[in-house]
Amino acid sequence: MAINNVNVDEKYVYSELSHDIIGAAYDVQNKIGVGHPEKTYQKALGAELFRRGRTYREQVTVTLKYENIVDIKRRFDFIVEEKVVVELKVGPHIGRSDFLQINEYLKMSKMQLGLIILFSSKGVKVRRVINIK
Repeated sequence: MAINNVNVDEKYVYSELSHDIIGAAYDVQNKIGVGHPEKTYQKALGAELFRRGRTYREQVTVTLKYENIVDIKRRFDFIVEEKVVVELKVGPHIGRSDFLQINEYLKMSKMQLGLIILFSSKGVKVRRVINIK
């Protein structure tokens, strides 16, 4: 399938949706530039997803109960279309801790796909992470 003259491989999980989310991130950085705090990119990405007609929840708190004794809480940057967990980062690179974080989020949410989106001085970098359960 071709979207905006870019071939989207349908064998990937939620390929069209993830392509649109990634495109939204690129549009955000192209429009507001580099050097902003994560919160600025988060608000702009939310506005761009809305403009594109995507449903999303922002700053979603998810709770994991352990033995009915402890509530372990995590806050996701976005859940888009109730299908994709999106975690935003600002900095020079995506690190191991970022992969560990989104893997935990995928397990907690039981969702299949996560996107780590990095806004850096060298542009937007994206990593797709699949929940292998």
